[in-house]
Amino acid sequence: MTISISNLVNCLFVIVSFFIKYTIPNKKNMGDEKILDINLQSDDLQEMPEQETLEGSKPSAVSENQEAKENEEKFPILIVDDDRWIQRIFNQYLSGWGFEHVEAFDSFEGMDQAIRHKPLMIFLDIIMPEVTGDITLKFLSTVEITKDIPVVIISGNLNKDVLKNTYRDGAAGFLSKPFTKEVLLAKIVNVLDDEIIKKMIRSGLIEPKLVKEALGQ
Repeated sequence: MTISISNLVNCLFVIVSFFIKYTIPNKKNMGDEKILDINLQSDDLQEMPEQETLEGSKPSAVSENQEAKENEEKFPILIVDDDRWIQRIFNQYLSGWGFEHVEAFDSFEGMDQAIRHKPLMIFLDIIMPEVTGDITLKFLSTVEITKDIPVVIISGNLNKDVLKNTYRDGAAGFLSKPFTKEVLLAKIVNVLDDEIIKKMIRSGLIEPKLVKEALGQ
């Protein structure tokens, strides 16, 4: 895929803005950290007794459950949309099917979450503040760590220009708002790799019947 000069400029703008927002320390936060350090060096904290541990003691049920939960394979799907109501709908549906709902309310947060969580797929709203979804898509399709993650464009106004431009920039599909539960599952099943769906079925996270219905079988 060739990248035009305008696309390259847009991607560079997003990258620079991303690092300014997420990597340059905030002065207010730095001040808070200094206050915290001072408090930690106070005499009161030095007088706190150390926690006693018993050799050979069995791990508590809470720690065992927490460890088991951490070892569970997760199936994250990232939703980049500034509409909190849409995020709630996605959370309700995705969690019910065994997916992990990862949310982001703007493009910068979305790019950060995509890099951190490496989701199975991304639902990306086209109209958002600061940076629009089409520019975000160009960034995601350019960066090595996110370029292979399928991105589905979601919008309440999927006109021909949006479809043409985002498909050209690597969109894996489109989802028009509002949508039904059945349409969303069908989109997920058709975009995700078959092995992922089979693994979720074997894990008991999603019913085979739902998958067959989504595929129209």
